Amino acid sequence: MRERNHQTTHVERAFARLYMKQGLYQEAEDAAVRATLLSPDAAECWTSLGTVYAWGLKQDLAAQAFDKSLEINQEQPRVHLSQGHVQKALGDAPASISAYRGALDYGYDIVASLGRRTRGIGMLALAMLSTIPAVGSEDQTPTSTWAENRAQHLRLPVDDIWWTLNGEDML
Repeated sequence: MRERNHQTTHVERAFARLYMKQGLYQEAEDAAVRATLLSPDAAECWTSLGTVYAWGLKQDLAAQAFDKSLEINQEQPRVHLSQGHVQKALGDAPASISAYRGALDYGYDIVASLGRRTRGIGMLALAMLSTIPAVGSEDQTPTSTWAENRAQHLRLPVDDIWWTLNGEDML
């Protein structure tokens, strides 16, 4: 039964990603929730749910899902990094800085990321060095609606930190 749950969980997480890419937020959330119900002890399921919540501007729920993922497996630098982004969006600079430090403590490789993810590294560096509540470039501005959020994320590179973990999909 455990193998079946693992396979079903993988399918639900794949559906969540597919739905997110199509802008079908509620369907993505439903699929991610199903994955956590099928495999409540799988950190990657909680990471997927946190990612879906973050994209849907449900930052409080995203923070809870990332916390659950980190409770199961603390050694996930990318989840710490995502938690830092969420905490920053919530306006909690100390929690954001703590999460970003967790990313570094658990091996987030800044040097390897410099060429591919400079925007993420820039956010990490600014959060670590200051308590500025919001940073971004001209094309990445704070959003307040799902449509605005989706449009902003469509401009991100395919391998952005929200979606990949060591080359593997987070969702």
